[in-house]
Amino acid sequence: MTYLTTPIALEPVFASLEEAMSYIICGKWGHFPELHPWYTDEASAALCKLAHRGFIQLTGSPRLGCGPIGNRSDIPASFFLYPVEIDLEMHMITAVDDHPRWPHSYIEVQVCVQSLKDAVPALPAKQINNATMAEETSCKKWLIGEMRKNPSERAMSKEMAKGIWQSKGHKIGDKAFGRAWANAVLEANAPAWSAPGRQKKNRFAEIAPPL
Repeated sequence: MTYLTTPIALEPVFASLEEAMSYIICGKWGHFPELHPWYTDEASAALCKLAHRGFIQLTGSPRLGCGPIGNRSDIPASFFLYPVEIDLEMHMITAVDDHPRWPHSYIEVQVCVQSLKDAVPALPAKQINNATMAEETSCKKWLIGEMRKNPSERAMSKEMAKGIWQSKGHKIGDKAFGRAWANAVLEANAPAWSAPGRQKKNRFAEIAPPL
């Protein structure tokens, strides 16, 4: 089996889970952890859906609990009928507690590249739309600028901010805006903007007598 290395002109015959999930989201082979965890969840769900439908071929070494590791074999599509957990660092897919085959897992999991390339067009376009990612990044940068003006007090609600952004001629979905907002809160170091509920009104404005 060959693995993806950089730089190299040839595509891998088998890719790691990380590379496969990068291809699902970005449309290219690469390293996935640099993307936000929300992308990891989206790519994991897409990977499991494709595997369950038999669109992609995954191989791995089976293991029952802490028992011995079996010989590498194809992972059956039925394994993805119930929820599983994907560990990118360990290259492992594990059945969760309510899975009929728990605590069965597969380690050293790899994905057949050709099967993935053939299957990805069947995914919703939003999962491999680089333009959406660029719009989200642009929105995040704008939000960071707004949050840094007043990091200790939220100046506008999330709905209001989205409306302002869209009024500037931008198109962004609810999920993408939610990711941009959450990332901006972290990068701007503005936890007040992530507080639930309505933003606080200016107390002095409420009690000041009319002019």
